[in-house]
Amino acid sequence: MGGGMGHGAKQQGCFSTINAGISAAAPGDTVQVAPGLYHEQVLIQKPLSLIGANAADTLIDASGSNTGGVGNGVGIYIDGMDNLTPAKKLIGGTGLSEVVVQGFTVMNAQFEGILVTNASNTTLLENHVTRSNTGLQVPTNPGGCPFIPPWETSEGFDCGEGIHLAAVHNSTVANNIVDHNAGGVLLTDETGPNRDNLIIGNQITDNGYDCGITLASHRPPTSLGFGSDPAVAFGVFRNTVAHNESSNNGLAVSGNGIGVGIFTSPGPPTFATMQTAAYQNVVIGNRLIGNGQPGVAMHAHKAGAILTGNLVTGNYIAFNGADVADNATPGPTGINVDGGASGVSLNGNTIIGNIIEHEAVDVAVRTEA
Repeated sequence: MGGGMGHGAKQQGCFSTINAGISAAAPGDTVQVAPGLYHEQVLIQKPLSLIGANAADTLIDASGSNTGGVGNGVGIYIDGMDNLTPAKKLIGGTGLSEVVVQGFTVMNAQFEGILVTNASNTTLLENHVTRSNTGLQVPTNPGGCPFIPPWETSEGFDCGEGIHLAAVHNSTVANNIVDHNAGGVLLTDETGPNRDNLIIGNQITDNGYDCGITLASHRPPTSLGFGSDPAVAFGVFRNTVAHNESSNNGLAVSGNGIGVGIFTSPGPPTFATMQTAAYQNVVIGNRLIGNGQPGVAMHAHKAGAILTGNLVTGNYIAFNGADVADNATPGPTGINVDGGASGVSLNGNTIIGNIIEHEAVDVAVRTEA
């Protein structure tokens, strides 16, 4: 067992751990991983392809805490963030590109099963991410994930979910199974813009405490050098969510679990306005069934938010729950577009050509603007 290099690698051979194979690889190499159970937290900080035999037979058990000196609490971490210079951090730049991860089961991570930060042209293909976010304290609350890294400004509710792309662009998440985590697939912008990504053909089911697929704009951690204004986010935009199954998410607790959510975070209560931004995203051809909240939701929570130009089309939506709190709907809802108490305009969002059935409310729209 272990990581072996091939396809043009400068050094061939077998290694006892996946991380050892990655360390020995040159940029652009392929690290092939034999079937087996690997007890480690995998770190990738260079361009390469990490290829398992297949997800059924190549398993990564990422058990362990980021406070115990054995890792960072993530199953597979594609880390562009730590390659950034201070100047690149300020503008939310890219520190890594051209990484492929294919053919693994990743389980039991304290935080994300697979995390990608400040990277481009990354592909996550045919993996199974399951039973991660073990650091989550239930019932969930904003402080419900102790020891999560401070750059993750809004992940206390879910410990980062199963797959998390943070400040990632021009990347693909395709044909993965993501189940039995706190949440499914998460795209955020704490440390840079999150844009032009494709989330396609994934099965995202039975994630108990949060949404299936989330596109969320969060405040930047300016104290760590990212961005110049803590009330102005980098933005989540031009992403496409296509032909996924997002079902039965958020059912472990009442009032959680949207099939596909596009959100602008309210940020700290001390901020009167928050220029978080989620715009020009496309949700097309998905099956969104039996989630704890609506099949699709767009939420703006605070003055200054930008939630415009998103398209929801060609989806099948059924048997979902009602929305809650400041975005509440009167009953089970297919699609909810809601400005909450933000007072912002929701111009240019388009909902067309969806099949919605077995909901009390097919489409709800509310804004105070």
